[in-house]
Amino acid sequence: MPEQSPSDFWEMAKESEKNLQDYVRSLLEEAATYFKSTHFTDITSTMNLIVNATATFRANIQGALDAHDITFDTLTEELEGIFMGILNDLPPPDEAPDGCVERAEMVDKILDKVAQELIKLATRYGIEEEVVTSYIAALKPKVHALTITVCMSVLSSAPRVV
Repeated sequence: MPEQSPSDFWEMAKESEKNLQDYVRSLLEEAATYFKSTHFTDITSTMNLIVNATATFRANIQGALDAHDITFDTLTEELEGIFMGILNDLPPPDEAPDGCVERAEMVDKILDKVAQELIKLATRYGIEEEVVTSYIAALKPKVHALTITVCMSVLSSAPRVV
């Protein structure tokens, strides 16, 4: 199989986005029925908001990159390095915080770190800082809400030990 470039990845991601959204939606609907929970509707709604915010952010970045004659491949490679560094700083799953509030705080700290790194990268490539800060401002409360919703769904669906 030939090696794919980052732009190939993004094109494949865009092409399969609807199929993936439909598949995830059907899984969440099945889970909602099985667990008799409305949390899955909240998850679906929040995920849709995150996907839409990310698509807008990507379009804004692409325009800025084009204006400065920089390829998306170059930016993608640097983003990959940033995200891998952040992932390496996360605790292993068996050492992750137990409570929903603690997990939400950890996610907030990760998003703050991502924002700092994206701002540095964006300004280096001529992308206005406001593009990044407005994206993070729109995304952070959604990811925070999603973290709490998923955590509460897991806790409410977990078997009780008497």
